[in-house]
Amino acid sequence: ILGVRAGDLSLHWAPDAHEVPPFRLYDLAADPDETNNLIHSKDPGHKAIIKELHAKILAKMQETKDPALKLAETHKN
Repeated sequence: ILGVRAGDLSLHWAPDAHEVPPFRLYDLAADPDETNNLIHSKDPGHKAIIKELHAKILAKMQETKDPALKLAETHKN
């Protein structure tokens, strides 16, 4: 699992979880136990953060030459 944060929001890339998309978004202030995945939220603020954090995950994967980069690139949020 690879994760990045913006304030209280945390985006996780978890391709082994067999979820579609293989991303999870949590609001750590409201949900510290990470039980409510907000990845399908209709909230425009969440959508903007997902896009921002997705780009950060891709950059980190590119920097570390992560073999799963191509898979992560196919999942646009």
